[in-house]
Amino acid sequence: MILHKRRGKPVFFIDIAVPRDVDPAVNRVEGAFVYSIDDLQQVAAQNLTQRSNEAAEAERIVTDEVERFHQNLQTLDAVPTILALQQHAEQLRLAELERNRGKLAGMTPEQQAAVEAMTRSMMNKFLHGPVTGMREAANRGDTESLNFLQRLFSRKQN
Repeated sequence: MILHKRRGKPVFFIDIAVPRDVDPAVNRVEGAFVYSIDDLQQVAAQNLTQRSNEAAEAERIVTDEVERFHQNLQTLDAVPTILALQQHAEQLRLAELERNRGKLAGMTPEQQAAVEAMTRSMMNKFLHGPVTGMREAANRGDTESLNFLQRLFSRKQN
């Protein structure tokens, strides 16, 4: 018998003929397996369903990423104003430190570094609200609010 020659390795029959060429009873023989065209169609249908589900998930991922990219693109409208605001605040901070250099001259390097860090931290905390507002307005596509914030914070104050 063929199974004996195969030394226990299974044997597979794929019967795609109509009518069938291989007796379905062969499936009852240990180590022998018969697959018909119906079995192949069932596997193909399962694979198609799985691929359809995966395609739907891929479409959802692409849609989410496109939306995220679109939101990031919208926030770019606010970037020049945010940078200008941050640069202006940094110039004011450095000018104030320079103006008070004489009062700070007696400080140790560690104390001067602490004053530097404190003023930078205060500046960042002060700017957090306006910067967040600009980004949110840009994300919403709220050009009216964004334009207002840009006009409000792009003015140079002396």
